[in-house]
Amino acid sequence: MRVMYRAVHPFQHGHQRIGTLVCPGRQDGQHTHGGKHRRDVTRFHRERPRDIGAERQSAACTRHAASTAASLSGGSARPGPVAAEISRNSRLSRAITAPGDDRDRLAAYNPLMRRVTVSAISLLLLGVLLAGCEPTPPMEPQSLDGRWRGELLTPGGALPFGLEFAGEAEGRLQAWLINGEERTPVGEVHRDHDQLTLVMPAHGSAIVANVSERLISGQLTLTRAGGEQQLIPFSARPGDWRFFAQPVAVEADFTGRWAVEFLGGAEPSPAIGEFRQQDGRVTGTFVTPLGDYRFLEGEVRGRELFLSTFAGGHVFLFRARMEDDGGLEGDFWSGLRWHEDWQGRRDDDARLPDPTTLTRLQDDAERFDFAFPGLDGEPVTLADDYFQDKAVIVTLGGSWCPNCHDEAAFLAEWYRENAARGVAIVGLMYEHFEDFDEAAAAVGRFRDTYGVGYPLLVAGISDKQAAAETLPMLTEVLAYPTTIYLDRNHEVRRIHTGFFGPGAGEYHERWREEFLAFMDTLLADETA
Repeated sequence: MRVMYRAVHPFQHGHQRIGTLVCPGRQDGQHTHGGKHRRDVTRFHRERPRDIGAERQSAACTRHAASTAASLSGGSARPGPVAAEISRNSRLSRAITAPGDDRDRLAAYNPLMRRVTVSAISLLLLGVLLAGCEPTPPMEPQSLDGRWRGELLTPGGALPFGLEFAGEAEGRLQAWLINGEERTPVGEVHRDHDQLTLVMPAHGSAIVANVSERLISGQLTLTRAGGEQQLIPFSARPGDWRFFAQPVAVEADFTGRWAVEFLGGAEPSPAIGEFRQQDGRVTGTFVTPLGDYRFLEGEVRGRELFLSTFAGGHVFLFRARMEDDGGLEGDFWSGLRWHEDWQGRRDDDARLPDPTTLTRLQDDAERFDFAFPGLDGEPVTLADDYFQDKAVIVTLGGSWCPNCHDEAAFLAEWYRENAARGVAIVGLMYEHFEDFDEAAAAVGRFRDTYGVGYPLLVAGISDKQAAAETLPMLTEVLAYPTTIYLDRNHEVRRIHTGFFGPGAGEYHERWREEFLAFMDTLLADETA
């Protein structure tokens, strides 16, 4: 089936502009430093070529064929109720071109019908022609089961990720996003003939796409600060390669530890790059004083490094070149708007500052306290019975925050196993939405994804300065998550800024060991 796309001008009557797309100001593979152009992205309409019913022999047959085609395609391409809840603007509407004048087409198609009188022969011929007007049964849709190479078109170029489908043959289609060692299950997968919707509820994101032979194409909708929706072109084809379909020459080894500086702010931001290279394939991550960039996967071409990840929320693309002196000069893109340069040098002794020293109580603060509404709107405070005579873990996070997802997955499981030891956990969630109902819905999806059994409160918006104003006893809010540990008297015993998830390797293992040892000590202290 041929597919054509028509962009509708945002100011055309009856259509709505649905987003802004930041497009690269260069060809793929050419380096640039912050050069971006913007264009309006408008609602797309998919049209079938105007040949539907062109070979039908009567007006009734033509109308029936058009009706059948419309019913098979489902009319407009609806992403389903869950996707609609996440993004009203991620729908692709489809229109089938109406048939022309059937009498003229019939005359052009069969001149004999105009010249001969009605006879037994002509009636027989007409009967045969009309018999062919029975609706054609729908073809079985192509199975999606297997490995696909997903791709998002970003200002930095193509951002690949692994995508795997399974279970369609058994009637329970599932999907996973694959980056390095991580396989992230897609929360909801819906397919209706040639329409496919992948919903990541915990991230507030969704992919709505069309399925044709060996191609899935559509768009990803991401929700950003202030409820802004970023629309990113998406496509997928069968295969499991990352950046390059064919083997490429490898002229550099990026394995090891790198002292890195990101250069997008007023001052360089320190980080450590940890990479493992086997032949041309590279996995690893960047760790910073505030967290990590999770599971990155990519390849080496010549002396260039390419890394990417998409696990349902953030969209990260890294590129770098190894210079003659062994240093790295690179670019980093996040989503449609963020770009910064970075540079690195090998340093096996590179270290980060102690994350327990970055955020403190104000000197004049007597104690830590809070009062925020739960998802039901009822206020929750540290004076509530749930917290009494218990050590308390207070974590500042957001459903949009990748490291918060990693922390929630860990804490939810740990709490299920240790709640009886006299510990309480509470999450103060700072969301992209000012509206309480929207924020509570996002937090609810986050809670359900990880089976969080402790209360999550709607504390405010995701802006860090605004978050600090809701907790004036803290010196500042530098990162999400920030985790505050209170003893049984609710005195602050530790504040940990950021989180190192499983993608950070040894940094995560070290954090886990320190956490378990610290909590054993905190819970064993019955006098506190």
